[in-house]
Amino acid sequence: MTKAYHIDSVNRKITEVIINNYTDIYPLLGDGVDIFDAVTVEKHDVIFVDDCGLMRSPEHFFLYSSYGHLLAGNGVVMGSSPDGESINPKMTLDELKQRVKFMNIDEVAIWVHAHEHHRN
Repeated sequence: MTKAYHIDSVNRKITEVIINNYTDIYPLLGDGVDIFDAVTVEKHDVIFVDDCGLMRSPEHFFLYSSYGHLLAGNGVVMGSSPDGESINPKMTLDELKQRVKFMNIDEVAIWVHAHEHHRN
């Protein structure tokens, strides 16, 4: 059993969950998710997200403060050992809550417009 954090972008909540097996991640990411990707956000922590999230016409997103890119849908935060095994996250639940900003599609449009100059 491994502690993890569920980022629920629809309800704008972050809660602690227990992951017994990697297959426990799929339903937390959402209906129809059959492949996920890991985004490294801290030295020893990753966020698992729907690998096809942007292709599903998402309406709910979140931004992790030090990552700098929008993430579509839900996420699951877990720690990662030096050999790549999933472990308890290093960050606390409160630290994660301070680093995540939830956005709907309208808020994303404003954010993208404000950050367009960074792409050039």
